[in-house]
Amino acid sequence: MNSTVNQTTGFCPLEVHTGKKPERFWTKYVPIRPHHKTYEQVCEEARTNIDREGTRRAEKWNEEHRITTFEIGDLVLVKALRVPLSSAQRVMKLLNVYEGPYAIARKAAEATYEFKNPRTGKVRGIYHVSNMRPYFTDDEQAEKEGKEKKENRGGTGQQ
Repeated sequence: MNSTVNQTTGFCPLEVHTGKKPERFWTKYVPIRPHHKTYEQVCEEARTNIDREGTRRAEKWNEEHRITTFEIGDLVLVKALRVPLSSAQRVMKLLNVYEGPYAIARKAAEATYEFKNPRTGKVRGIYHVSNMRPYFTDDEQAEKEGKEKKENRGGTGQQ
């Protein structure tokens, strides 16, 4: 039986399952201090440890990830959901990863949006923010690059 202590629960699986510590061969030769807990105490302590570890992991994940937000009417690209076909498998890697642009029609939930085609008005569907990225027109991109060039040139002393 697995007698390794689990990092999350703080107990070995046998102890959580039965409430008793596993019998080790050396306990017959080396005296140890008895450390008895009832089954209910073991389960309650394991639940507390699981909750604490889950909270710690969630906080760490939330520090590294931020939910992207969009406004209604923003243009976005949607990740193309490709279904592999044996005949087209060779060219799949050459196709665009994202399709669009699509306009955001409404916010379905905190991180999901409904899209429509800006030209036809046809609804595309509801997608999570992980499957979309902002769309920049050529004017916006040129404007953004122009600002970056000005900032870079400003500190170099060039005329």
